[in-house]
Amino acid sequence: MANDLGNFLRTTRKASSRGRAVSLDVQRLEGRALMSRGGIVVPPRAAEVAPIIVGALASSGGAVRKAPAFSADYLGVKRADLNLVAASATLKNGKTLTLSATVQGKLIRKPTGPAQEAFFVFAIDRSSPQTFALFPTRPNILYDAVVVVTITKDGTGAYLADSVTGARTDLAPKSVRVSGKTVQVDVAASLFATPSGVKPLSQARFGVWARSVLVHGLADADDFVASFLPENGNAPIGVKGRR
Repeated sequence: MANDLGNFLRTTRKASSRGRAVSLDVQRLEGRALMSRGGIVVPPRAAEVAPIIVGALASSGGAVRKAPAFSADYLGVKRADLNLVAASATLKNGKTLTLSATVQGKLIRKPTGPAQEAFFVFAIDRSSPQTFALFPTRPNILYDAVVVVTITKDGTGAYLADSVTGARTDLAPKSVRVSGKTVQVDVAASLFATPSGVKPLSQARFGVWARSVLVHGLADADDFVASFLPENGNAPIGVKGRR
């Protein structure tokens, strides 16, 4: 997995230096293979792209909300438990990043099959040279790391994939909580790489999307993303306690 992710990131970095889009079979930061129909738009440098929030109302404390709305490109079943209405990201005392997503309908804690499974991808943008945009129709959604929560018939889990290091880290099961309409995950801040030139989490931005399938063979990255929050952009991470 780490080698595949590293190969993908090396390819995107080369394309980024040429300032053009990439169209290739990739090992995505979400952790699975996917063919991009329109190409992955890789910004020359993340710092040159303005952080924009579109289609969501941002509030203080790293929280965003929106009216429930499915993505126009979504091909799956329109389940209320995949329709995002609120999300938050809070760095606590500089040690723990707590990510939360709330949907319109009650989450199925123990799916009995694929039709009930849910996947939440929390995107983190630290404005590193490895920051890129996956969705051609949403170029303002930028990230260089993802925290993926999986709620499947095999159980609930989560992992972090960091493009700066090319590493994937499985998180402890107890770090994930599913209750009612909300899923929450805690991630140690120390797991995120912050070399020189990379913003710390206290200055980073986030977003989330809900998927009905994590891996598929169709040609569009958006096909099984039910909803985004923000719709086309990132929101600031909130900070509590010391940075």
